[in-house]
Amino acid sequence: MKNSLLKRRKPLLARVPMKAYTRLASSKPMKTYKALRRRAHSTAPPTALDLARFSLMREHGCIACMMNRKRGIATATFNRRDLEIHHLLSGGVRIGHHAVVCLCHYHHQGKRLPFLEQGYKAQAAIFGPSLEREPRVFRAMYGDDDALLAYQVAVLKEQLHA
Repeated sequence: MKNSLLKRRKPLLARVPMKAYTRLASSKPMKTYKALRRRAHSTAPPTALDLARFSLMREHGCIACMMNRKRGIATATFNRRDLEIHHLLSGGVRIGHHAVVCLCHYHHQGKRLPFLEQGYKAQAAIFGPSLEREPRVFRAMYGDDDALLAYQVAVLKEQLHA
């Protein structure tokens, strides 16, 4: 420690942990930061049944790519790790784990492009639009959320009965 002309009158005190709450004028305790923290999503964590349904969806693949295949358009899914579960929303809030569809990363977010040398616009002409980048065009081509969910449920029922 350097020698200094300034001397402390009192030694430094060790930090003391803060109390979990303080008293307000109305004598209601304040909630701690941990209690004030919100959940990351508007739904509870998925149950084991939901996770099993998600894995069935991933086995079948992206529903937008399935629709492309039926129309004779190229598909963007090349491997199973690109598949994501998209939760449908109502007023910006997740409806629940029962209202989900399986989309590949390209059709869901449009960030991981199948061909790196081409831009998004060139690939959108080949594979169709992305939900995040062009939601109106995506819904015009593949249907609104209710149509996507109905198609996903029909695919799952067909898979279970086969």
